[in-house]
Amino acid sequence: MGIWEHRGKVAVVGWGQSHMDRRWDGVALDRSCGGLSKEACLKAIADAGLSLDDIDGLITSPETRAEQTWAPRPYFDPPYDTEDGLTYASAEWMQRELGLKNVKYLKSDAPYIGPMMGLAAQAVGDGLCETVLVWYPMVNLEGRYGHNNPQNINQEAPGNSAFSLPWGYQSGAMFNNLVIFLQYCKKYGKSHDGLAPLCLNLRRNGLMTPWGYYALHEPYQLTLEDY
Repeated sequence: MGIWEHRGKVAVVGWGQSHMDRRWDGVALDRSCGGLSKEACLKAIADAGLSLDDIDGLITSPETRAEQTWAPRPYFDPPYDTEDGLTYASAEWMQRELGLKNVKYLKSDAPYIGPMMGLAAQAVGDGLCETVLVWYPMVNLEGRYGHNNPQNINQEAPGNSAFSLPWGYQSGAMFNNLVIFLQYCKKYGKSHDGLAPLCLNLRRNGLMTPWGYYALHEPYQLTLEDY
């Protein structure tokens, strides 16, 4: 495809991260998906040295809902009277909540975080907007993760899922990576031992996250022998 036509013309100038919880308690609306998304967006705008009036583009993704919905429970008062703001935070919702007056480009159905950043860069390069605010909202309601996914509540792993489901929620994506890694080992004469430093460091980093699973439930560092 050649060199990107907007190379050197687009930059990331600020970022923000909200508070994080393993679960939303369903009570504190400032800790809902919308509340935390607003927090992250305002931090990103401040970090970039911009004002709300500078924002003329909004891009976000619906990919992080994990099949979860708040209904059929009663909703809260506006703006938390629909799923928008509770289990996701659309571009239109963010525009209303932050009172953004100069937005001319909105996209609420962008893909997950990697392609979404590329889409944002393309939108700026193509002149659809000049200063775009991009956020990747995450939500995890009380109860089983992805509780509306039939596979996640099934007591069996039928069919092809027998080769992936018993090993965790992310095993589908990880299984593809393992096949590639196995081919790498065969081609270059390597072994699975080569992943040990990475695995040990990932665990070490995880233990530095106080709200993370391992910090809360298995607070010990893996050893090479464990791996």
